[in-house]
Amino acid sequence: AIQSRSAVASFEQQDVWLTLKARTAIYRAAILTGLHSGGEVLVPAYHCGSEVDALMKSGATVRLYQVDATAHLDLVDLERRITPATKAIYVIHYFGIAPPMPALRALCDHYDLWLIEDRALNSLSAGAPTRDDSPRGDLVIYSFTKPLPLPDGGALMVHHPDLATRRWSLRQANSPVRMTTLLKRAGAARVRRWSHQPVYRPVPEDASWMPPGYHFDAAMEDAAISNTALRMLWRMDAVAVADTCRRNFLKLHETLRPHLKRPRRLSALAPGVSPLLYPLLSDDRTAMLKRLHERGIEALPFWAGYHPDISLSEFPDARRLKDSLIGLPIHQDLDENDIRYIADETVRALEVT
Repeated sequence: AIQSRSAVASFEQQDVWLTLKARTAIYRAAILTGLHSGGEVLVPAYHCGSEVDALMKSGATVRLYQVDATAHLDLVDLERRITPATKAIYVIHYFGIAPPMPALRALCDHYDLWLIEDRALNSLSAGAPTRDDSPRGDLVIYSFTKPLPLPDGGALMVHHPDLATRRWSLRQANSPVRMTTLLKRAGAARVRRWSHQPVYRPVPEDASWMPPGYHFDAAMEDAAISNTALRMLWRMDAVAVADTCRRNFLKLHETLRPHLKRPRRLSALAPGVSPLLYPLLSDDRTAMLKRLHERGIEALPFWAGYHPDISLSEFPDARRLKDSLIGLPIHQDLDENDIRYIADETVRALEVT
């Protein structure tokens, strides 16, 4: 019964490749669409950096388009940036905020562009991959390691018939997985109320700094999901995980909403979406993270750092998000008491001047 509710089962009857990482899927998407020969792809200014690195390492030319302060893309700006060199548009689903897929699909069809849809942050949401009727990208990226305690695992789903026959050979990743790796993933972002030791680690303020783990490794180019991860994935109830994360998000938002100073569109949750985290904006992220960590809440400086080869100087809203957004944990191992604790302590941290 659980296997029928696993993330893998939801991809049955789909044209999909299970990859070592989501970055492997991104790299292969660039190969499939011909971006690797220098083709231009428009990417949102608010991004992680790892997806940009995978695209650039493939040989693609990356240009950015505007995203506003609530992580909604600017369609007018996006269309203005399309040139004869543009071959694809890359869109990202941010923590519950769905891109305007019908408008994006129409835009790509009008200009004859590939649409690459990054669902890594919402990989277990309803409609991933086929539970709603909204338009899809020609290629869709998924990550299983973000919402689930797995050592590796991503996916590339192909929706365009012209791409379905352009298959490549994936090399199975059979390297042994250390138990410490599994334990680290299983305990990530966990609330540790019994520990009063601060765990805060400051983020470098260098605008050209990017976490080492964000850089694309050539060994990922043609690597498939490991046998270990695949066996684990089949046994995980992805539906239950998605439902729990969504419920935790909504409970947390119910308490935090009256205390939020920024526009609430950032925390609006679309129907059926199961986000990875709860986004919290802070004018002083460093101080706020320190207060949260001292309370045992392992909040994250979400997408901190900048790709060294990409400038965000003309994108102030994206820079603001990169510099101020905090990710609060809402994962499936947190129960109602944990979420109540996170909510109450976050409110107290927000009240500190």
